[in-house]
Amino acid sequence: MSEASEAAQLTLLMADFVNVDAAGKVNVVGGGINILGVQPSPQVPLMSHGFFVFGRVEIPTRLCPVEAVVELALLDAAGEVVTPQGADRALRIAQVTTFSRAMIGNEIGPPELRTSHQTIVGFGDGLPASLGSPLQWSLRVDGDDANATQLQFVILTPPHNPVIG
Repeated sequence: MSEASEAAQLTLLMADFVNVDAAGKVNVVGGGINILGVQPSPQVPLMSHGFFVFGRVEIPTRLCPVEAVVELALLDAAGEVVTPQGADRALRIAQVTTFSRAMIGNEIGPPELRTSHQTIVGFGDGLPASLGSPLQWSLRVDGDDANATQLQFVILTPPHNPVIG
């Protein structure tokens, strides 16, 4: 736990598409989803539709400059980090981030202004439906689970055909 993690405001969002433009503004299409369907395909394994995950960490300028570890991870229903079948590592992204003072032009912004770090991860091919449900994304700062934020979602799989005979 750190002063940065305790003061951080965290945001998580799943959407059909997300990007950040040159001015730092977030562009979201189809935001706020928490149910993923599966792609109609005979491929094995069955995959969810593609989607994006957006995470944002905001730190008060009064704490800056400060370094913090920002971590985004996919967790199963038991809260364990998920490693998809066939993958060589878990779905966990951790990055040391330097939060700088917020600037307005050439001037340092007021202490109540917040500075941010944004993370976008795209899953164009989706996730394997075999991961099960529910799943959740977890966003935390400096390993602080008490102040982390989670976003729960499900992957809907088609019902199994009945066996007759």
